[in-house]
Amino acid sequence: MTLLVCKNAVAYANYGHRGGGGAFGYYKNLAENSIEALATSLVGYGESALQDNSKFVYLEYDVRETFDHKLVLSHDETLVRVVDWEKTSHEDLDRLLRNREVVSRYGKNSITKEDLQVSKLSLSELQLFILKDSRESFPTLENYLAAAEHYKLRRPMVVEIKNIASEQAHNDFINLLYDFEVRYLRRAPIKRERTFDFKDNLTIMSFPSKFRKSYGANGSMLRKFWCNNFQLTGFSGVYVPIFHNRNNCAGQR
Repeated sequence: MTLLVCKNAVAYANYGHRGGGGAFGYYKNLAENSIEALATSLVGYGESALQDNSKFVYLEYDVRETFDHKLVLSHDETLVRVVDWEKTSHEDLDRLLRNREVVSRYGKNSITKEDLQVSKLSLSELQLFILKDSRESFPTLENYLAAAEHYKLRRPMVVEIKNIASEQAHNDFINLLYDFEVRYLRRAPIKRERTFDFKDNLTIMSFPSKFRKSYGANGSMLRKFWCNNFQLTGFSGVYVPIFHNRNNCAGQR
């Protein structure tokens, strides 16, 4: 397998941002939050693996819930920026935009491609679309974790919650991460740079507004329940991006 990769100035100090791909990652011509970017970062094709560079501090990616409660990787809620519309079947897109059941989810009489959102599409509907700068669609969290194990991740992993609202998705999220941590990370030779400032080799992050939307308001029974579950499962908390010493689960007992 041969990949041509473009390496320009990196917007973030961590080369593993959004899996190492996209406009804000290391490989500019590989899709952000894609398995293709993950594989290239962890293995390297025709060069040393990016994850062995000291500036690849941790693997970071974003998780959202689909309309049918599946967990997928996507930074954006809308599809317009991240999808390659030239690779999209016009027939499939037209059929989706005219589907009355799909349209009803938006509370409108009609929708355009600019309206399409991860949370209002089922996994099968979402996977009609190919990511920009990629040959693949939105990966599921389960498949992404399997790929991280297959390509032998040797760095800490940081998962950012963007939107996870249902009980089914809450359960799947914590179970998938816990199983991966026990099955792989505890045995893997994980290298931590001095600049990695989290306690856990598998860390969960979320901006306060995103965490509130996903797990309830500060002090609510829902947040207390899930924060206790995170801690009982071995995660020390759910930390805030940028301000890594702030914990969304602090005081939630």
